Order: sequence, then structure tokens, then C-alpha cells
Amino acid sequence: MRFIQRFDTCRGSVWVCLLVVALLVATPLHAEEVFSVVGQITAVDVVGRAIEIDGARYTLAPQAEIKNASSETQQAMNITDLKVGQYVKFTASGNIIQNLRIFNNGPPI
Repeated sequence: MRFIQRFDTCRGSVWVCLLVVALLVATPLHAEEVFSVVGQITAVDVVGRAIEIDGARYTLAPQAEIKNASSETQQAMNITDLKVGQYVKFTASGNIIQNLRIFNNGPPI
């Protein structure tokens, strides 16, 4: 008889534990999606290491690779070389740009 009473008192906590586990499993883990975008530079903030592309603001990662895709050698560039109106293709994670390619002769095909 004592066993049944003890089981009844801890049964509520078992259900609470199962509920918590179910919620943890059902909740998706938050992961930043890496994506590639083509657009046109609409603003450059050299001090803040940020650029605006088609009206959306992105920050350049400290290790971001900036290259001129219009040259045969794809020479390395700096944020100070970026100009409003240039077309770019970039890979970002969230709003952080990981690499950036500049196209001086219009958008990439």
C-alpha cells in the first residue's frame, strides 16, 4: 500500500518532466542560415564596417573577403574601395557578410 501512495505523489512530477522533454524536442534549434545574394550597393559605412545593399544593412565580418570579380585576377579590395551603385554578390550568415564579390560592369549573370 505504501508503494502506491508514493507512486501517486511523484506521478505529477513525472508528467512535468515528460512535458519539458517534449517541448525541448519540439522546439527547433536556432541556427543562422547561410545564403547568397546579388544586389546593388546603396550606402557604405566605412567606420562601422557596414554596407547597405538594396536597402538592407549588412555588416562585414572582420575576416570578410572582398574581391573584384570584374578583374581576371580577382584582386583583393578594401571597404574603402566600395562605391554606391556597384553590383555585388555576397554570402552572409544572418546580416554578417562572409565574402563579397564586386562587379563593375553590371550585375552578374
